[in-house]
Amino acid sequence: MSNPEQQSAPQNDCWNSVGVWSKQSERCSRLLEVIHCQNCDIYKQAGRSRLSLQADSDYLQQWSDNLAQKPAEQHQDECSAIVFRLGDEMYALSTEVLNDVTHPRQPHRIPHRSNNVLSGLVNIRGELVLCISLAGLLGLRYQQVTKTDTGRMIVAQFDELTVAFPVDQVEGITRYAYDTVQEPPATLSRHDGNYIQGLLASPDTQTGLLNHQLIQTTINRLLR
Repeated sequence: MSNPEQQSAPQNDCWNSVGVWSKQSERCSRLLEVIHCQNCDIYKQAGRSRLSLQADSDYLQQWSDNLAQKPAEQHQDECSAIVFRLGDEMYALSTEVLNDVTHPRQPHRIPHRSNNVLSGLVNIRGELVLCISLAGLLGLRYQQVTKTDTGRMIVAQFDELTVAFPVDQVEGITRYAYDTVQEPPATLSRHDGNYIQGLLASPDTQTGLLNHQLIQTTINRLLR
């Protein structure tokens, strides 16, 4: 795109030849008085002259065409979720309930209450919170390993209830449009099928978007 500044160079650009931007040893005598070219009347006048230049028609037309273009289409209701791995499966949990991500901790069992879903209590930043085995809740048949370099704990906030989920790896935060979430196939027979509200598709894999409201309901039922 052409620029109106290219139409005409100032007749006397002394700031480049003998001013502060000059690479020559010779310097303008007025610098002793004004210190910097920006304080000089000649420089100021050149700036005013530059602003008064008339933009050429091609330059104006190019900008008119750019501004007339419709903005790129954007999906409505953009959402975000944290993507993580449990065993060989990839899941996503809405950031609406995401509180923190931290290194795994060994849960302290709760007498007569701990089971394959309720693992116990863990200390998260000085606060004891429930440790829930998401693998157990989803019915995954694998031995979860949290003592690895990639193991993490996702801390979720369900209203007044704070819980921690051990996971095998956190991939990061992904953004998606609500209308791009795919319906789970009717043939889905995995144990976690009831908790998957949709699929986030990517070229490499499919990620199960978890229904955090159903997870919250299930946890509340376990605590009664």
